[in-house]
Amino acid sequence: MSKIQKNSTSYPGHEKRKTTPIHDQIQIALALADQQSLINLLLNSKPSIVSFNNRNVIDQALNAVSQYELHDRGKNPQEWTVTKVEVKEPFWKKITCEAEVPIPKKNYAVDAIIHYGYDQKVEIEIRHNSSGEILDYNWPMGRSASILVEIKTEIQSWADTLRQIKRYQNELKIPKSILVCDTLTELEAQGFINQGISIYPAINLTLPIYADCSICVHVNCPMSGTQNSPVTMCIDFDTIDGWISENKQIESKEF
Repeated sequence: MSKIQKNSTSYPGHEKRKTTPIHDQIQIALALADQQSLINLLLNSKPSIVSFNNRNVIDQALNAVSQYELHDRGKNPQEWTVTKVEVKEPFWKKITCEAEVPIPKKNYAVDAIIHYGYDQKVEIEIRHNSSGEILDYNWPMGRSASILVEIKTEIQSWADTLRQIKRYQNELKIPKSILVCDTLTELEAQGFINQGISIYPAINLTLPIYADCSICVHVNCPMSGTQNSPVTMCIDFDTIDGWISENKQIESKEF
């Protein structure tokens, strides 16, 4: 049975939904995320929502050149040999993240939806087997899509989270989704992955907080205890009070 925290509150726009401070923190982080952070979310989820397999890209480009540039122009593809193929780095178009997106005609909303698109070009050189004529192609590839993002915290059960995501996918017609997780067992994670849902750790979206290195006890950081530090925001900032409240042990620095 899921543990309900005393301070949890109903989240406006969600049907019988409870949230925690970490849920709000993650959702704010998503709303504020820059393009690179959103790209990392797409690339580093497990399994990756977006992955670049050069072999597949090359095969698609070669097939396109053969079908549209040779066959459709009356040229026999069998008379040509590929002499050069080079896959360019993908160029990401602007990526946006909508937070708290309402579902039409419903009284609830999804945590976030990411809209993305990228272009990728493949340079292809082919040579005619008899005449030696060389043709160069700069074939464009690309993709754009929307991804549903849901946040799971400790107070939500595995089954309720899965049911919620499936409902959102069906109502929004968005087949792919990422579940950002605060706490998750290996078995739960595998269960979501087997259901076609990608997993991403919440810690990677943690917002930095105002920091004062002179009172920070994060001993593994070289700036810890430094007066007049230039650091003003830090994810790992912690004070002695914070360590004591969480029953942590402070280790001495190694010199």
